[in-house]
Amino acid sequence: MNSNDKIIRFAPDIYENNQTMLANYNAQKTEINDYEAIIQRIFLNNLVKYCNVEGIRRFESIFYIQADEINENLEFRKMRVINKFNQLPPFTKIFIKQLLSDLFGEENIAFDVFYNDYTFKVEIETTLDSLLTETLKDLRKIIPANMIIEQILYYPYSHGYLKKYYTHEEMKQFTHGELNNG
Repeated sequence: MNSNDKIIRFAPDIYENNQTMLANYNAQKTEINDYEAIIQRIFLNNLVKYCNVEGIRRFESIFYIQADEINENLEFRKMRVINKFNQLPPFTKIFIKQLLSDLFGEENIAFDVFYNDYTFKVEIETTLDSLLTETLKDLRKIIPANMIIEQILYYPYSHGYLKKYYTHEEMKQFTHGELNNG
């Protein structure tokens, strides 16, 4: 079905052979073809492989990529966006557990996901404040948007942490102040 047929099918039958109306429909045909091309371009801009400069700019803004449009060609920019898409891991409970275990050690983390309540509870034992702060920022980014971190428990020198390094008799000699300064 060509564009002219698309327009004429909505017209009353008496206009089918009217030359004035046919000329009017032909003038509208070019406009409709332009609109179809725009719609096609909008669709293609949602696909990185087929997008044009406007489409790639949109993807770059999504990933906060600062592109050098003068020195970088479109194909390079597309490959960079595709690379960013490939860096998005599946953020499952297993993935988060592995991430936290790699950073803090498996024995120093505990977390639970309460799917029915849309909450996430994290307990971390570490002395590295800056790493903990960065990790919690990342956790807030990667957990689902409808979930909240209910509780973040941070034990800098908790009993679990100390018992790896000291016996019970050795820990009894420390005061609370010595542990905090220590």
